[in-house]
Amino acid sequence: MFHSLVIRGPGCMVTTDMSNNSNPRVVILGAGITGLTLARELSEHFRGKVLVLEKEDFVGGLASTHQRDGFSFDLGSHRLHRDSPERILRYIEQVIGEDLLLSQRRGKVYYRGGFVSYPPRLTSLLRDFSLREILEVSLSYVRSFMNGQNREGSDYESAMRVAVGQKLYETFYKDFAKKLWGMDPRYLSIDSMRKRRTPLFRQSLKRSFSGNGDRFLYPRNGIGAISKKLEQRILDSGGEMIKGVRLKNVSIHDNRISKISFGRGQTDEEMTTEVLILISTIPIDDLFTLVFSGEKYDPNLEWRGLRLLCLVIDHALKDDCETYYFPSTEVTLGRVSEIKKYSLHLNPTLKGTLLTIEIPASWGDDIMTMNEAELLDRCLHDLAGVKIVETYPKVLSYCTMALEKVYPIYRLGWKARFFEAYERLSQIENLFTIGRGGLFLHCNIDHCILQGLDLSDFILRGEWCHKDLWHKKVLEFLEFSARD
Repeated sequence: MFHSLVIRGPGCMVTTDMSNNSNPRVVILGAGITGLTLARELSEHFRGKVLVLEKEDFVGGLASTHQRDGFSFDLGSHRLHRDSPERILRYIEQVIGEDLLLSQRRGKVYYRGGFVSYPPRLTSLLRDFSLREILEVSLSYVRSFMNGQNREGSDYESAMRVAVGQKLYETFYKDFAKKLWGMDPRYLSIDSMRKRRTPLFRQSLKRSFSGNGDRFLYPRNGIGAISKKLEQRILDSGGEMIKGVRLKNVSIHDNRISKISFGRGQTDEEMTTEVLILISTIPIDDLFTLVFSGEKYDPNLEWRGLRLLCLVIDHALKDDCETYYFPSTEVTLGRVSEIKKYSLHLNPTLKGTLLTIEIPASWGDDIMTMNEAELLDRCLHDLAGVKIVETYPKVLSYCTMALEKVYPIYRLGWKARFFEAYERLSQIENLFTIGRGGLFLHCNIDHCILQGLDLSDFILRGEWCHKDLWHKKVLEFLEFSARD
């Protein structure tokens, strides 16, 4: 069944019948989870009228699974949390058609030269810490809470001191913030705490009486299976997917985007398509530059990237931990995951142990520009130093990747800059910006799917031109908090 879209603008109403062979299409920028969910839903209704443009040669963005030298690996540590909305979990299993495995979570965090359980529970706190340490942390927490509950402040440091206490902040969260966002916590907004749901003292007590904290869900065939299934369903519904794209410019007429041009492939062959609706999931600052290319204004939104190292070593690890976390700035490693512990169905014949190492870094810094051999040597040194491996292991295979815009940096004052850019873009009637990049979000996969479903519903109801209604939904998205 085909749908018609009703375009309502100031003083005008135009009906576009999507069942005919007219040129304008719904164009989606970015083939991450949000963009793919949108394209899947819309292509079911607007057959042959949905086009997805992706700059990489793969789909899924961060939530993708790659193959190298006969083995598969994810771009980091990804999982679906037990407290994800039932609607989203059923969507993955029934609509996308991917089995979800329920696995035990056995994470560990590096703390004061050793490892403690993560996420923490009351039982693990009693096991991993001495009575003296527990009393010191508890008293510090009570003292900070009582002294600071009415003057939390607007920056990360003052807020975290109230939330966890001075002692725990100084010994754990201060370095964690510096490592993840690459800057002094005093200059980070309180939103850096609110938008990353890092387990705190009182949350550990709550988790002790809940069954959700120690198990997680993971696709049988890797996190990238979700995006690959979505891609196939888009193509089966008549949607079009073009990868390896370089966006060039957009044409705006009567406050609507009428055309978008882009280059594709190694030859940078230029193509142009007419636009009915443009939905962008690319970083909002990149979109702003594309749309307002002639302006000098820069939203000045900052991002933290990741340098990834995937390696296969010749021996098994000594314990059953699936993910190791390293908040300390004294260790290069950020997070180390073993994908076999996520799903036994991945790499069943692999000889050795496959590890994925994530290192937060900023584009152009030493970690990002370091050559592969040097990065490998540094990570092996750290793996042995923290005793994940006993000695330098034999490396059977390895590869590296550099990802530029991964984590939004919520520097003090970021919100005003974001909303200025968002409001300028929103004035264009047929343009939507959404998703992790489009809304400058630090969020999880279920949040990305939810955004895609909500925007597709909004468009299919014929309400897509009522931006004021949509803005209320966007404000809800901006309250998302990423879970570890």
